[in-house]
Amino acid sequence: MAASAQTDQSRFSMKSFCIGLCAVALIYAILFGIALSNSDETQEALQNRLASMTVLVDNKGQLSFQIQSENSDHTDTDHTDAPDTTTDPQTGPESTKELNLEDLVSQQSKALREAPVEGFYEETAAGRLPIAKSTTQTPFLIYSKPYVLNKNKPYISIVINDFGLSESLSREMIETLPSSVTFILSPYSTKPNEWIAKARADGHEVWLNLPIENKNFPLSDPGTKGLLTRVSLQYNQDRLEWILSRADGYTGIAAYTDDALKNAGSVFDKMVRNMFGRGIGFLEMNTENDSFFLPIAQKLNTPRAHSTAAIDVLNEDNASVKAVYAAINRDGHAVAVVSPSPVNIGALESWMQSMDQDGIASVPLSAVAAPDTERN
Repeated sequence: MAASAQTDQSRFSMKSFCIGLCAVALIYAILFGIALSNSDETQEALQNRLASMTVLVDNKGQLSFQIQSENSDHTDTDHTDAPDTTTDPQTGPESTKELNLEDLVSQQSKALREAPVEGFYEETAAGRLPIAKSTTQTPFLIYSKPYVLNKNKPYISIVINDFGLSESLSREMIETLPSSVTFILSPYSTKPNEWIAKARADGHEVWLNLPIENKNFPLSDPGTKGLLTRVSLQYNQDRLEWILSRADGYTGIAAYTDDALKNAGSVFDKMVRNMFGRGIGFLEMNTENDSFFLPIAQKLNTPRAHSTAAIDVLNEDNASVKAVYAAINRDGHAVAVVSPSPVNIGALESWMQSMDQDGIASVPLSAVAAPDTERN
């Protein structure tokens, strides 16, 4: 009788154990399911947090990161590498917070956030146009590639022109070049949004080319939608809006401007001010000092950069390549605009490796154009 009771006791304990084990397994399964369902939201939140940082680098090499304060009226947080800039220059963000440097660097190679970002565009008759939320929340900042800039080390921004015109070349650029290389999208691309999305998914920052008349016109033709000096303001304004609405997600515009625009100075001055008021950056591709847009960008404190050299054929004997090294030796930095070709893309990989071995860092264009970056 006693033996029978002991057997029943053992059976009862084993049954309880199994029930408890199953309950624990069920709880873990539920928790895993919840975590899995929220993984995409968690990843996006982390990426948005990273993309809302503006890197500040002082002359002592100390790093701090300005974090955009979160607005309660929208769900997206915003680049940094991230203004109502209708007339206001960019000012410092609203709050500051330390970020682990290793964490930031480890995320630089990941895809940039998808475009468009809600609140940074407006719908118009021409299409979607970029717009700034405030002086600390701009398309330049929201679409720039996060990057920690060390001004005590020489650096170069390598920019490839005419992205999106040739499908084979554009694909090769994305697949073979480091993500620090910046692309300039042609507005004449037949699939502009698709190319921007692919480039950003691979970590590349993209700027938009603004074709415009220069001193070499008509030999240098800006194309069917290029801005011209001998036409009305409305004619140019319509073309400008067509160009700006071609794609979402570009950090700024790149243009070759010179004093040929003085023939219609008042017209272009007004258009340029309105364009920069949208909170986008500017790259002057004219390597000379007769830029028409650059002085306006300086007055408005628009994020800006000036091309050091235009490289048609990439080899060390090229005068433009020598000009790049001269600028780095003189100023500590340079911006090189490279023409796309199979030869140049192949040579670019070797050139960047060589510069890296020489201690020259490759940085996205926004790192040079950012308002806190020292300029010539």
